[in-house]
Amino acid sequence: MRTMVYDFSKVRPPKNPIDPEEVATINRILRKYPCEIEDDRTRLHPDLKVTPEERLILRKYLMAKGYHANKDAVAELDSMGDAMND
Repeated sequence: MRTMVYDFSKVRPPKNPIDPEEVATINRILRKYPCEIEDDRTRLHPDLKVTPEERLILRKYLMAKGYHANKDAVAELDSMGDAMND
């Protein structure tokens, strides 16, 4: 098992351009709550706290980066959204 902190300083937006405000939001979230890459899977920061709008932007970004490597992180974001809706 290898664990490393992903360097988000070189984060590029997905190929399909998104709103510049969304890019700024993603960069701010990932600087404050760095993710980890473990066994080629993205793990969200354990203390991640985002608004529902930020959660959707981050989900969109993770989906664009590649669903297979990020499916656990996307599922975690979805469960956060479900918990907020209850």
